[in-house]
Amino acid sequence: MPPAVSAAPQADASRRRYVFPNAMLLLLLGCGSLTPTPEPVLPFEQRPITAEGAARAFPSDRVRDRAGWATDLHAVLVAHAIPATNGNACAAVAAVEQESGYAADPAVPGMGTMIDTWIAEKQESMGKVSGWALGAGLRAVLDGKPKGQTRSFYERLQAAKTERDVDLVFRELVETQRSRLPAPLRQAEVAAQFVGLDLDDLNPITTAGCLQVKVDFAEDHARDHGTDRALVRDQLYTRAGCLHYGVVRLLDWDAGYDKPLYRFADYNAGLYASRNAAFQEQVAALSGAKLALDGDLLRYTEGGRPASEPSQTLTAVLGVVAKSGLDLTETRVRRDLGKEKTRQFEETDTWTAVRDLYAAKLKKEPAYARLPDVHLDSIKLSGDRTTAWFAQGVDRRYQACLTRLK
Repeated sequence: MPPAVSAAPQADASRRRYVFPNAMLLLLLGCGSLTPTPEPVLPFEQRPITAEGAARAFPSDRVRDRAGWATDLHAVLVAHAIPATNGNACAAVAAVEQESGYAADPAVPGMGTMIDTWIAEKQESMGKVSGWALGAGLRAVLDGKPKGQTRSFYERLQAAKTERDVDLVFRELVETQRSRLPAPLRQAEVAAQFVGLDLDDLNPITTAGCLQVKVDFAEDHARDHGTDRALVRDQLYTRAGCLHYGVVRLLDWDAGYDKPLYRFADYNAGLYASRNAAFQEQVAALSGAKLALDGDLLRYTEGGRPASEPSQTLTAVLGVVAKSGLDLTETRVRRDLGKEKTRQFEETDTWTAVRDLYAAKLKKEPAYARLPDVHLDSIKLSGDRTTAWFAQGVDRRYQACLTRLK
């Protein structure tokens, strides 16, 4: 409880108000020092937005149910305590437009050709597993017909129009084989796990929905928040579900970027890829090494764990340490670079030492971020595409969205 206030001071204050009313009035009129200070005007991007206002963020000529999209988007922002602002709403809208054109389950032109490409790639990779004819086995399984179906799995995949079509056929294929051929399937799963794969990981649909969310990210997020992972794929093909996982991936993490452009790049290339690419650029300048400025500071295994084999960036950092006499051990450098997917990397000794050395040697402030150089290799894309192309495309749509709101 606050301390009790005696009656005497209150009485004195009352008397003061009566003794000097005219003097106080003159003071107020004379200097105006007590004029209320106007509230600071927030930048437009930081101003709050309602669900009704968010409907205007969606283009009227391309989105039928703008109110429905806006309601679902606003609900995700509120549920995850992400500020519901003009900027955040437009970031999500722009990413949806870039990824799917506002379709919860977008049609993919040329799906049949993509399926053939995927089969060829899987047969080649599976054929490399010593002792197992998995490549031929995959095609044999695809040519099979499940009970009650007149078409084979392969024929149904060829007829698929959307990612959900492919996903459902593949999941049915896996369940059918598990029920019919338990022993061979167990052998196939053992062989697949030997090379770092689980049978379910062979599903060709690895990103899904209106924001093309990575399925493994969504499944991990669901697991961490008490949601059944088995429900995730079906959720991703709904408007609310794809927004739920996609907006979290796009906005629900902290970074020191001065432009949303870098966050858009990271949505494509990985968390903090733009920040890490700038760090790589500084290491390259100090070491003279030709580094791929892709935002990956370490090598990683199929399971996502740091590999023991040193990356080019790690080798270059250790070279800078040795050459400049920095007080950093290899163990510490490895440990620091292992934080590359977090904001905490900026608190490490390696981050600080490299940036300080760069500023001292090159006489200029090191950049916090730059667009990573990542080539996009996907059967869904035609032509030469990069992370920079993706980020710049989203950014153009982001600026158009802000114009609609203004």
